[in-house]
Amino acid sequence: MKNKLFGTVLALSLLFATLISNNTFAATTITIAPADNTVSLDSGTKRDYAIKVKNTGQDPVRVRVYAAPYSIPNDSYEVDFSTYNQWNQLTNWLSFLDDDGTEQKELNFTLPGGEDKSLTYIITVPEFGVPDGGQYATIFAEANGSKGTANGLNVSGRVGATVYGETDGTSIRSGDILSVDAPTFMTGGKYVVTSRVKNDGNVNLSATREIKIESLYGQTLHLANDNASVFPGTTRTITTEWKDVPALGVFRVTYNLYYLGDVKEVSLMLVVMPVWMMVVIAAGAVALLGLIVIGIKTLVKKLRK
Repeated sequence: MKNKLFGTVLALSLLFATLISNNTFAATTITIAPADNTVSLDSGTKRDYAIKVKNTGQDPVRVRVYAAPYSIPNDSYEVDFSTYNQWNQLTNWLSFLDDDGTEQKELNFTLPGGEDKSLTYIITVPEFGVPDGGQYATIFAEANGSKGTANGLNVSGRVGATVYGETDGTSIRSGDILSVDAPTFMTGGKYVVTSRVKNDGNVNLSATREIKIESLYGQTLHLANDNASVFPGTTRTITTEWKDVPALGVFRVTYNLYYLGDVKEVSLMLVVMPVWMMVVIAAGAVALLGLIVIGIKTLVKKLRK
């Protein structure tokens, strides 16, 4: 009986290990490069661009390549890849060359494991009726049977490259820095500077942030800079973080936000103090105050005598 039980357990263990092994080797990862491209969209022109799709897995995979709209529906900046609007008509101007040199709206092919495939996509801009300003689209490479979602470029089995375009019409670059919130006191966790910028124009704009954290002795503890895209007709909230904040200390914070030739400069002293120390200080202050009150009462009594 024991031998049968042992044999059953061993068989199930081997089966489970085999399933895990198969799932591991069957995992498919595809990449696409370059991840973005900025193009000029002149009315009546036709230009081609290169892109490369790679299967980084071990097994062959069926790949579908197609264009999808790129839009920012609200200030949360969750990308929408399904809704068409005035900013993503570029999607309809995109096509792909198949192996015969014929333009197609999408490509389907088998990509062996570890290999890549160079592709050509074409942008044909209409001669008339081209909107002014920016145009945006995404080129997706999707592995067969993948479960991609609509709110991210890089998901399991699907990757995307963003195409940023600007037409030869009237481009309006207009916007404002609405606010910068940089805390001066915190009890722990990561330090976050929050900025809000608005784009009133019709082209994509870039907001550049720089942050520097120093000790009181001038030692640089954190230094970073980054760019954030601000799409037409939107207000974007941008966060800049310092994660490795010491548990206690006083630090000098310098933060600069550059946007449309304007700059917002913030310079402040940051105090970091854990809650337990605040409690100890408060308790000490109360005790000291109590001693002072007792001392005053004792002195008054002596003077009255």
